Amino acid sequence: MKGTRDLNFYQPEQIKRVRLVRRADGYYAQFCIQVERHKIIEPTYRTIRTVQLVLFL
Repeated sequence: MKGTRDLNFYQPEQIKRVRLVRRADGYYAQFCIQVERHKIIEPTYRTIRTVQLVLFL
């Protein structure tokens, strides 16, 4: 089997969907996996204060 990822790295419970794709140069399998991403966002302390409610009335 040829691929760019090691599928033994993921547990079978993490694989949620498998899609078979037929292209001009052959068949491919795409795997959707369940992962948890944690991205810490630093606040910029900038606010937008130009809101004109007159336009909405």
